[in-house]
Amino acid sequence: MKHIVASIIALLIVVAGVWAQSGQADQFNGTWKLNVAKSTTKWQAHPQPKVAEPQPQSFELITMSIANDTMDYKVEYARANERHRKANYTARYNDARWQDIHGDPDGPLSTLTLVKTNDRTHYWVTRGKDGQFAGLVVRQMAEDGKSFTSVGLGGDGYVQYVRVFDKQ
Repeated sequence: MKHIVASIIALLIVVAGVWAQSGQADQFNGTWKLNVAKSTTKWQAHPQPKVAEPQPQSFELITMSIANDTMDYKVEYARANERHRKANYTARYNDARWQDIHGDPDGPLSTLTLVKTNDRTHYWVTRGKDGQFAGLVVRQMAEDGKSFTSVGLGGDGYVQYVRVFDKQ
């Protein structure tokens, strides 16, 4: 009887290990392109913002590699007639530490912390170069996994943008 119990326990340990390793890759992994037609640009900060027309010159390309609750994030973007910019970071989800954002020295953000609430909802809290709260970005994956919506709230609490990204 002891051998049977020991065998069952050993089998459960092996199955649990294989099951944990065979988990589905994070849906946010991959390259994502801004869908300008479905996105809005920056709104003026007032209680009931009006949706701005998408800017056809705007572009944004994001690449995310997520493994073991750590995200490698790279972004290339330009808004309206601004110059091309790049930024990147590597940060761990639910780490509660401020992680540096690297890239364009003219960019307004300095650090962030990542939170994963579930497989389809992630968010990051940002601080500016002055160390003060700069905003919150919430990403919600579509059920089909082919796009996600990113909503950015400014330091004033108002929605700054709603952007849709399509999987490439």
